[in-house]
Amino acid sequence: MAYRKKTVAEKMGEKPKAVADFVKRIRKNLNDVKVPDNAHLRDIRNWGVSDAGRWIGEVTGQTLKLSGVSLLWLTEYLTRGFGKLFVDNKLVRELEQFAEKTAKKQESAIDPKTGKKNGETKLSRFVKKNPWVMGYLTYWSMLVATAGGAFAVGEAVMPDDKDAPKKEVRDATRSRLIITDANGETIDASKEIVLNPASPEFINQCIALENITCIPIIYTETYRAEPIVQPKENVYTHGWGMTWSRDKNGHMKVRDYADTPANRRNGLKPHKPKKSANKDVDIAETQQFLIDQVYPLIQRHMKRPITENEFYAICAAGYQLTGHIDEICKKLNEAKTPQQIADAFITPNYDKYGGTPKRRWVCAMLAAGYITMQDILNADVDNFYKADVTTMVRNGHFVTNENTIKYVLGLPGSQKTSAVAQQTADGRLAIQQLGGYAPAKVVASVETTEDKNISEAMSLLLQAGTEYSAGRLEQAAQLYEQAIEKDPDNMEAYSSLSLTYKKLGDKNKSIDYYEKCIAFVKEGNNRMNANKTLLLDRDVKAASYYNAGAAREEMAKIYKNKGNQTEARRNYELAIRNYKTALENVEMGGLGAKRKQSYQDAINRATREMNAMGGRSTRQALNNGTKKLRQQNARADLLLYGTTHKGNMA
Repeated sequence: MAYRKKTVAEKMGEKPKAVADFVKRIRKNLNDVKVPDNAHLRDIRNWGVSDAGRWIGEVTGQTLKLSGVSLLWLTEYLTRGFGKLFVDNKLVRELEQFAEKTAKKQESAIDPKTGKKNGETKLSRFVKKNPWVMGYLTYWSMLVATAGGAFAVGEAVMPDDKDAPKKEVRDATRSRLIITDANGETIDASKEIVLNPASPEFINQCIALENITCIPIIYTETYRAEPIVQPKENVYTHGWGMTWSRDKNGHMKVRDYADTPANRRNGLKPHKPKKSANKDVDIAETQQFLIDQVYPLIQRHMKRPITENEFYAICAAGYQLTGHIDEICKKLNEAKTPQQIADAFITPNYDKYGGTPKRRWVCAMLAAGYITMQDILNADVDNFYKADVTTMVRNGHFVTNENTIKYVLGLPGSQKTSAVAQQTADGRLAIQQLGGYAPAKVVASVETTEDKNISEAMSLLLQAGTEYSAGRLEQAAQLYEQAIEKDPDNMEAYSSLSLTYKKLGDKNKSIDYYEKCIAFVKEGNNRMNANKTLLLDRDVKAASYYNAGAAREEMAKIYKNKGNQTEARRNYELAIRNYKTALENVEMGGLGAKRKQSYQDAINRATREMNAMGGRSTRQALNNGTKKLRQQNARADLLLYGTTHKGNMA
């Protein structure tokens, strides 16, 4: 673990590593040695009197060089392997620390006969001073016992049907995961672990699970090697590891001052972390912050034992916003059902935290048991951000039906969480520790008509997505419309349907399809503005208006080719206004500079096309009725969400 006092095992482990590095340097130098290569000697017919000797020298030199390089390579990796296996590894370090801790514990134990502490003995004093001796003795004894046991089992057990159940048990056990209870006894890691915050061993148990804990953080936190200022937060971050700073004692703490005008006036500057050294260091920083900040808060606020998945979920939520841990734990203490456990992650004013509701939905599904760590490993990093927030939250509750979960986790992204985890040593270890083990999932019950309709609509959405990906756009459009009929508040269906009709318009060069695209943009946004139970999602608003603008732009091209300059100009003007409304939502939602630039490029492109047409600008699309509709839309946003929306309907 980074930033801890080095154990003796770590110090001794540096010696074989140094030897291996030295051998590596020799190998590289030998590999760079040039051996004469007389190409003409390969044809024996051209040999002279002395050519045979030169040929023998060349072959001998090449052979010696190859043999030397191979031998040095083997020596190097055998030395590294020896160091890892016998000198320095995580288990040896843990055994060393365990020996010292056990000695101290034995000294403070009460003698039942005298009623006094046992006190220090020669053995305990030696163990405290040289814990590495006991660590190595224990570890090497384990290796010998393991080797002897494996040989004995191989000799005694004949292959028969009894091997099958034994193999199943072996696969279900999570390897290299050592966790103890309050009495120092090892907990069975072949089943889901329950952690008790009241136990004095709670923090140590958390540390034992810390590699696995980083998996949901890798999934939910966008990683950037170069730190940036997060939209709406005004603080530097590059995702997991480097958002946080240190206090004078070296402990990880909540990030420093934000870059705000008030702080600048007072001479306070934001903490800007350095560019990432590597992902292993960043994971170590993440784990240190969990130890210093998150685990103690969980121990302080949780009043009941928690499941392993609840623990991972609280850590992922608390890593993002540590101040929410007390509220989450308070609700979890009172939760009785899986839905109540999930809803514990909806914090007050959560709609004002940008992407927080979507990230919290992931934590909620994990805590309630609707998804497992294996599901997260199989999902693409950050993919849940692509979902509309109303898909995840309805009427103040998290949506938990199977179809919604399948839809969100199946959204495409850049790469699998497991692939990102494999890029770090601790991530690879976490995957090994999880093994094939996964607790049974909880299946959400569909209790009300509304729940049933939401679930059926998401099922249709999944089918439509399959048709869309296969290029069967007409069938996809029909399924999206059926999803809207089942659940008129399904914003994913509106957005996807408008895009599908835009694609159909491109395919058929049809104004009718473009008009349908625009109509569903209007309908979806009207629905979002009118229904107070729906959260305003700037992402889906931006995408919808962009689709409408793109449809308007294509319609303008069609009218232009037909020679109808008036309609062409009118559609260019409306396209520009739709693009501007999309851009406004990108800015208000803090959706990123790349997307903002893309929308600005669309505005510039449409403006150039319109200006190239020449002539006077028509204002038919900007009449009083449209202006009034724009004002109503702005007032509706202000009343519903506390923010002014200056955009126009499509």
